[in-house]
Amino acid sequence: MIERLEIPVDNMCIGREILVHCTRRSVRLVGGLDAPTPGASPLLTPTLVEVTGIVPGTGAAKGLLPDGSTVLVRLPRNDRGGIGSRYVAMAAGSMPDGFPLVQAISSWLVP
Repeated sequence: MIERLEIPVDNMCIGREILVHCTRRSVRLVGGLDAPTPGASPLLTPTLVEVTGIVPGTGAAKGLLPDGSTVLVRLPRNDRGGIGSRYVAMAAGSMPDGFPLVQAISSWLVP
């Protein structure tokens, strides 16, 4: 069976084993199963982010990382988990003002 899988352009999945979540209607990337290459940037290491606020009309949310840092989270397309939702995410750069940006690479996780 062949399925179409959308992966954010910032996500480094080439040559890595990945985990996907399949339903009768869709297939969604959860994240990489193997650790990044030794010596790779910590930016390639998946982390958890918890949604603390929604940015209306943008597909983004305010989030909190495990270390207490606040970030802007790009949510998966058509996935609008509410406040308290958690996602597996990877660093995706920063906004023009320097505020950190992460890309959610999973469906929302049950808190």
